[in-house]
Amino acid sequence: MNTNDSGDNRLVPSRSPDSPFAFGKNWARFLATLNDDRIRSAEESLRNLIRKDSLDGCSFLDAGSGSGLFSLAAYRLGADVTSFESMPIRSPAPKR
Repeated sequence: MNTNDSGDNRLVPSRSPDSPFAFGKNWARFLATLNDDRIRSAEESLRNLIRKDSLDGCSFLDAGSGSGLFSLAAYRLGADVTSFESMPIRSPAPKR
């Protein structure tokens, strides 16, 4: 995901599978928009999906967790959460 060509802050898929994932920039944008309303919305979405109000006593595996928003929502609903992101994060080579 990268910013789009118009320069706004929406996230768009990279055009090439070889393009590096702009993790740092995307993460910073995500954190700037993360608030209790957004987390509650993720909790509500998860409740609607699983048709339960609580995940107490449940395990929740979030494979390819991306931002981790739904991992956080599941945790707040009482689940024992395991999450990971499988997309490799490429970083620039260190300068000498």
